[in-house]
Amino acid sequence: MPKIQCVLFFSLIPFLSLSQEPPDFRDFPIVVTIQFQSLSMPFRNIKGHFRNLGIGIGTEFRYHRKNQWVQHLDLMWFRNKTMGNGLIISSQSGWRPYVSDPLYSEIKLGVAYFYNFRPADSYQPIDGKWVHVGRRGKGIFAIPTGITLGLYLDRREHSFSPFVGYQFMLTTNYAKSLPVTPWSFLQVGTRFRP
Repeated sequence: MPKIQCVLFFSLIPFLSLSQEPPDFRDFPIVVTIQFQSLSMPFRNIKGHFRNLGIGIGTEFRYHRKNQWVQHLDLMWFRNKTMGNGLIISSQSGWRPYVSDPLYSEIKLGVAYFYNFRPADSYQPIDGKWVHVGRRGKGIFAIPTGITLGLYLDRREHSFSPFVGYQFMLTTNYAKSLPVTPWSFLQVGTRFRP
C-alpha cells in the first residue's frame, strides 16, 4: 500500500466512530508492547524499524466511564546499535473512539523524558587533550504522538485487548546540528487485567 494511503487510512479511523457504547474496560490494566524504532520522519524507512527492537510496559486509566478519554503511563527501552540505546518514560492523553464491536481506534499526545545512551565510548576535548567520557548519554525532553487500532476481545473480569500502533516522537537537544530530531516507533502489544 503506498505511503499516502497508509497515512490517510490511519488518520481517518478515529473519525469513523459510531455512537455505540464501548465495552467496559477497567482502569489500570497491564499494557505490554514490543517496539520497533527508527530515527526517521513519520511513515518513512518502515523497513529500518525492524533493526531496532524494544519492549515497553505501562498502564492507563479512564477519565470517565465511557472509556473514550484515557491517560497512559509508559516505560519503554529499545536497542539501537547505531544511534544508541534509549529509555523513555512517557505520559500521554488518548482519545479512543469506539468504531464497532470489537474494534476501537485511538489518537494520543503527551510528553516524555528520553534518556539516550551513546552507542560507543566517547571523547571530549578538555584543556587541549581528548578525555574519555564513557558511554554516558543524556536526558532529552520529547513530545510523542501516536495512532492505534485495537480489539476488545474479552468483556469479562480478565479483559484482553491486542493492538497495533504507530508512534512519532520529536526530541530537542539530541545533537547541536539538529535542534529537533524525529523518532518513530511501530508497536504491537496488548492490555490485560490478570
